[in-house]
Amino acid sequence: RWSSLPMVGLEGSPNGEWWLDAIGQILKGHSFERVGSRQMAGLLTAVWVRTNLKHFVSDIDNAAVACGLGRAIGNKGAVGLRMRIHDRSICFVNCHFAAHMEAVSRRNEDFDHVFRTMTFATPSSGLLTTSISGSAGQLLQAN
Repeated sequence: RWSSLPMVGLEGSPNGEWWLDAIGQILKGHSFERVGSRQMAGLLTAVWVRTNLKHFVSDIDNAAVACGLGRAIGNKGAVGLRMRIHDRSICFVNCHFAAHMEAVSRRNEDFDHVFRTMTFATPSSGLLTTSISGSAGQLLQAN
């Protein structure tokens, strides 16, 4: 039963921490602060904002969806970081799917899995949500 396995490769790899530290050190002298990040195996998404604009950012949350072996291994999948800026919601999603032209169907299945299952732990406060499923399903189609 793959669904009963814990997801592998979630947070805190030395490479991910190295990147967060390196970027943070570079931006430190320029009045930037990290407001959120999410890592799963080799995937990393992080957002920094100018310190004087940080108070406009709220409802920060992150999520990960594994698409590797049995949908339990984090070597393939996506990480997301959602936040509210003023009265707008923005979500950054970083994906890593199977390579090569012969894997187009698998990539589309993985994209659909991420699109349908990525959820955030905390509900956004009063944000309207818009479904993009009509156009999003076409994003990874081969030409």
